[in-house]
Amino acid sequence: MEGKHIPLIILNIIIIIISLYLLFLIFKSKSFHKYPCYNMIIFSFIIFIDNILRIIPTNENKKHCNIVDDIFAYFIVFFDKLILATLSMQSLIYYLGVLKTDFYSANEAKIFYITLCCSLVISGTISAYYILKFGTKDTGNYYCYSKDPLTKKIIDDIFNSIYLLISIYCSIVPLKYISLKKKEVESGLIDDLNYSHHFNRILITLLLNILTFGLSFLIIHDAFPSGDYVDLIYLITCLVVDLFNCLNEEVYKETLKIFCKKKYNKRYNLIKTQKTNFDDDDEDD
Repeated sequence: MEGKHIPLIILNIIIIIISLYLLFLIFKSKSFHKYPCYNMIIFSFIIFIDNILRIIPTNENKKHCNIVDDIFAYFIVFFDKLILATLSMQSLIYYLGVLKTDFYSANEAKIFYITLCCSLVISGTISAYYILKFGTKDTGNYYCYSKDPLTKKIIDDIFNSIYLLISIYCSIVPLKYISLKKKEVESGLIDDLNYSHHFNRILITLLLNILTFGLSFLIIHDAFPSGDYVDLIYLITCLVVDLFNCLNEEVYKETLKIFCKKKYNKRYNLIKTQKTNFDDDDEDD
């Protein structure tokens, strides 16, 4: 193992551990078994597999990519596309849940599966086209990746632009809606349903999505020095997004339930006995 790759390996391992723990938590706890959480499950699974593929030394000390390298390259490209698509679909689902509540409630399963299938088909088709049409290249790390002629850059720009616009629109409109609700709360017209929390979360999600897509555009057009810098920037972005998905009240509660049951019972069971039915409904948001 070359010393220059050590930071990449360490960062990959950290991301894998976080993603693996979140997957364990999600599959163990029934509170995550609902469609809005499934996107978080999928995103964590994508990050987990994508980073495992990047540290398996299939192409170490080789000058050319073989058939195994090509297969790995396809899946790495596929997961890179699916990460961006999943981020946008999360924004779309949140938009429908906030602005089209009745429609979303009536078609929750259909919306989830349609958006998932569209993301899989589009990402898979583009990735297959890249590998078959342009071939693969040695990245200088442990894996191969698709070559990037001008045609690939144009397709990437179109792909990124469409999903970025979806993400921005589906975030800005709910932000405006929640801002109006916050003003109504301040005026005493309606009860506060934790609008500030939702506003902040959508805003941070929007900023992270813009950052992720912006870095993707820069990577596509070789704005960074060649070598490990690109992978480091990409992995740090993945880590930030994954942490944002992980760091929430539900994950904290389930972690306490598994590893600190006394503290969980002391904190949450006591609170639960004092909650009203309205509070229980609000917790499911």
